[in-house]
Amino acid sequence: METLTEETLPSAYVLPGIRCNTFENFVSVVSAAYNITPSKLYEKTNKREIVEPRQLVIFYLLNVLKYTQVKAGQPFLLDHATSLHAKRNIQGMIKTNTIFRLKFIEISHELGLKGHEINNLIEGRKFDENSF
Repeated sequence: METLTEETLPSAYVLPGIRCNTFENFVSVVSAAYNITPSKLYEKTNKREIVEPRQLVIFYLLNVLKYTQVKAGQPFLLDHATSLHAKRNIQGMIKTNTIFRLKFIEISHELGLKGHEINNLIEGRKFDENSF
């Protein structure tokens, strides 16, 4: 029998039901959904096509990975107030923009979030992996 090593283990991204939610995973999935390179998220720009995915990554970091506001903004060289603004902005867009809400649900599914977890994020309830 072959022993499993890091090289022979199947990727967590292809096994159903197993998810690997890391900062890098959020950045790569969100940037792919917006058809931009991950490096663009780190640019100091206020262009909507860059700001929206960056805010979405921060939203996931705050709500799914439970980053603090300071920690969520640090990779993008943003302060805690900008992280809070990003979270509130994404919450507002989820509630008012149907097209954005559908895109949010699609990205959340790609990240491996389950239906009840996505609903909790949409409704602003606390995200809890062990809620069911």
